[in-house]
Amino acid sequence: IVPWGNHLVSMLLLRLSAQDLLTLNSRRRMVPHLAARYRYFRGRDVSDTEREAWAESLVTLAEDLVEAERGNVEMVVECAATVDEPKKGEPPLIDVVLVGRHPETRLPSFQLVELKRWSMVTQVEAATAELVSVPGYKKPKKHPALQLRNTYQLFTGDQGPLRGITVECGGFAYLHNATDDSVRPLLDTLAPTGAYERVYTQDSRGLLLADLRRHFA
Repeated sequence: IVPWGNHLVSMLLLRLSAQDLLTLNSRRRMVPHLAARYRYFRGRDVSDTEREAWAESLVTLAEDLVEAERGNVEMVVECAATVDEPKKGEPPLIDVVLVGRHPETRLPSFQLVELKRWSMVTQVEAATAELVSVPGYKKPKKHPALQLRNTYQLFTGDQGPLRGITVECGGFAYLHNATDDSVRPLLDTLAPTGAYERVYTQDSRGLLLADLRRHFA
């Protein structure tokens, strides 16, 4: 169990402000640190694909936070959704949990983030947007909001670190290599809804920056 402020989780790889994460990356130490922590927790080396995703997606999100003048917001990377490890298998992980203070309520503010490097998706079934085809993957992938739904419910539920705590909490998926048109099935009226349903692309980056300012002081 890893202490995280007043919270405990079964795994996290890094906890730094967005500005400090960029500094660590500029020294070429971010990915090696994450890889070493991953090996400690999982007992195996992380894939090259995951290393590349960290190097690209985490830096993109951190740069956006800094541009939104929210470089003080903490980024908790590869954070377990539960306090205890499951009896079978490995704990579900959240790509990034953003942590700060809500500007209006002054309550602790959390945003769960699903980072995707996808540049395009197509719909699998006409009646639902729950599964999409992504170039480079043999099997259909879940809508990112569905991935977030499970971890959000665990993170805020009886098994999670926010159990019994009054906070502001939501979530979003960030497809920083995509445009709205290239991932249209993720944005249409059939897409899943909830506190975690927002999807941002290159086209909606301005809205993302505005929402980051709205969620964090």
